[in-house]
Amino acid sequence: MRQRSRKDEWHRQHSVDSVASRIKVPTFVIFGWQDQSVLSTAVRVFDQLQGPRKILLAEGSHSLYIRSMEIRREKIRFFNHWLKGDTNGAMDGKPIKIWLTMRGKIESIPDRVVEVDQLPLEGTRWTKMFLSKTGALNSEAPTESAIAEYLYPAGATYVFGEDTHPRRPKEIGGLICRTEPFEEEQVILGHSVVRLYGACERKDTTFLVVLSEVDQDAESTYLQRGYLKASLRQLDPASTETQPVYPFNNPVPLVPGEITEFVIELNPTGSVIEPGHALELMVMAPTMAPEPIGGWGFAPDESGINTIHMSPDYPSHVILPFVDADRR
Repeated sequence: MRQRSRKDEWHRQHSVDSVASRIKVPTFVIFGWQDQSVLSTAVRVFDQLQGPRKILLAEGSHSLYIRSMEIRREKIRFFNHWLKGDTNGAMDGKPIKIWLTMRGKIESIPDRVVEVDQLPLEGTRWTKMFLSKTGALNSEAPTESAIAEYLYPAGATYVFGEDTHPRRPKEIGGLICRTEPFEEEQVILGHSVVRLYGACERKDTTFLVVLSEVDQDAESTYLQRGYLKASLRQLDPASTETQPVYPFNNPVPLVPGEITEFVIELNPTGSVIEPGHALELMVMAPTMAPEPIGGWGFAPDESGINTIHMSPDYPSHVILPFVDADRR
């Protein structure tokens, strides 16, 4: 990976994207949003499959597929239908099934199931929430200028899924912004996009942004994350405000001290934010030491001060995919 840090023909040849459209056999995709090993690209691959297909999406990580007995039953039902000819309803309903709420971290028994035809969901309320130095994350655009500074790569921490979720560290050496507690239930379904306006002392840096749910006791539950190496920030012309497309093959060094726009896509996730809970966005450096689960570690760039701007001219914000999900 370090020898081939840019997306080139070798990456395309070894990517499932290059063959997904040729798959015509019945396929059942199962994915945990917080899977630390393969990230949330399963939905995009699923869209390309040409044969009979089903996908199950749920909160959980890499062990979800083996440890959940409920998922095991779903797999057996699919195999019995296609290999034994059982008429058991395995292919009934819409192609995408989402377990929005579950009981038990090992059992993963769904309490609330939603079925949809595609993601992002039609009618998604793409909602801008603006960052502020005071730590607020709200729908009001900034009216005054403010900055937040942190030393890269100090303050990095482990962020991953699994059966337990990491707690917010006391000091991250970054920026933390949080919404007010929601009065009513909110459902997030899809990918989020963070747009930062920042300046760096060096010609390159790496950003990690993390979205979490915070309860009344200030305990946080990890929902999703996204990364961006600053020199690979350029977007494809096909990009839209809510769907960035990254070529990842044309590095452009930063001009030290110059304010630059960074668009960071968080992987998709699906979660019910309970009344009284808030959403929290963290901007920080990714860990340089391998994570205990997943093994990810990032080669550091030169250390230096990163500055995040939050002003009328540079309104750093996140776009969140809120939906109206019916109880099924």
